[in-house]
Amino acid sequence: MLFAAFQRPILVPWEAITVTRQPHFLGEKAILQFGGIWPELKVDAALVDALWRRLPEQWPEMGPPPERPPAATTWGRLILIWALGSAAVSTVFIAMTRLTESAHPPPIVPLIAFPAIVLGLNLLLWQFRRRHF
Repeated sequence: MLFAAFQRPILVPWEAITVTRQPHFLGEKAILQFGGIWPELKVDAALVDALWRRLPEQWPEMGPPPERPPAATTWGRLILIWALGSAAVSTVFIAMTRLTESAHPPPIVPLIAFPAIVLGLNLLLWQFRRRHF
């Protein structure tokens, strides 16, 4: 059963579901197509893999369900994304404050710490949700 806002539920038979996978910089994405009639649904591949592990005999993809990637691989990628993203946002913050003709520019430490903390917490939440469904 599929549910959409302000719409009746739709029953889609397993035979009509197709799965296509695409690489993404945060991990693999899966595109679910429901018989070509309804719009496609793009979700994280980990979610699709979890469904596949729970329903292996009914899943439209062939072969055994994939194993979860090792945690070290995932954490390494998240640390790289965190470092590059924090550096980029901090650089923009610092450049914007230095380009203005202010007599008292803000201190640099909060300009570096704020993006690092916010991006770090978001990536931790994303990783927790991804690993625990």
